[in-house]
Amino acid sequence: MTAQLLWHQVRHEIRLYMRDRQSVFWSFMMPILLLLLLGAIFGGDDRAPVIGIADGLPPEIAARIEAQFPDARTIAGGDPAARVDDRSVDAMVAPGPEGWRIAYDPVRAPSAQAAARLTEALFADAPRLAPTGSPDRGYADFLLPGLVAFTIVSTCLFSIGIGIVSHREKGELKRVLVTPLPKWAFLAGQLGSRVVLVLLQTALLAALGWLVFGADLTDDWPAFLLVLLLGVATFSALGFFVATVSGTVAGAAAVANLIFIPMIFLSGVYFPVDGLPAVLSFLIAALPLTPLVEALRALGTGADLGALWPQIAALLAWTALLIAGTLRWFRWT
Repeated sequence: MTAQLLWHQVRHEIRLYMRDRQSVFWSFMMPILLLLLLGAIFGGDDRAPVIGIADGLPPEIAARIEAQFPDARTIAGGDPAARVDDRSVDAMVAPGPEGWRIAYDPVRAPSAQAAARLTEALFADAPRLAPTGSPDRGYADFLLPGLVAFTIVSTCLFSIGIGIVSHREKGELKRVLVTPLPKWAFLAGQLGSRVVLVLLQTALLAALGWLVFGADLTDDWPAFLLVLLLGVATFSALGFFVATVSGTVAGAAAVANLIFIPMIFLSGVYFPVDGLPAVLSFLIAALPLTPLVEALRALGTGADLGALWPQIAALLAWTALLIAGTLRWFRWT
């Protein structure tokens, strides 16, 4: 009976959600449009890669590079990573502390593709020269986990935060108190419906990313789904807290946007944040979206779930803090 009641409430909330065309567009269509647009712009090009050879490489290594890449440039001095960052080269082979390494930008597709070609040309038969990182992952692979995080935030923060306040303004929350529907079932329906919606959105993004760009979200789906569900819990709690501190729908929308906009741009959803001013580092680390994006993206590059305990702990701490605030100040009427 309890499971049947919960499923009935989840279906009811999903139907209500799907009737709101703006919410459907923002949660379903916006990530898809961003994936197609940003993936097309930054997803790569067909020009020949520009390869750099650091001064000091053994002649046999330099000769192998030049045989595969006749236009490779020999560069004397300077930081290889800086050469890649300023786009003097797409990728550069240089001596490293544990053998040879490839300097490349995993977010910029031409750089990642150049590093992959260097790996194939130089290191397939020489494990000791294997580069670090994942040079076969391009910008779409970087972007996809960020867009999954985007869908979690937009689906949970806005629809719960604004939706609960709308229910309160219309007197619907007050009616819940005098109906046979338990309060826990109403609240669980809010959370359960967001889980279903986020799973659908994630499946759609994963399929589209693979079909259009050949991008993979992760090879460890159980760990990825665990982090995803934790993200849904965290931002559902944030949505309830926004509803708790907001008295009107307009106020809830303003608070949600005030939270949403800085998080999206400062948490690395679209682009790396390593190059942002150091003064912002504390703010970036403190945002609840940052550990979610970091964990989802790390699972896409082969990280073990056990290595993500700082991000998981941060999400759990945010969830507990927001639930405590909601329980303390939430109003049904």
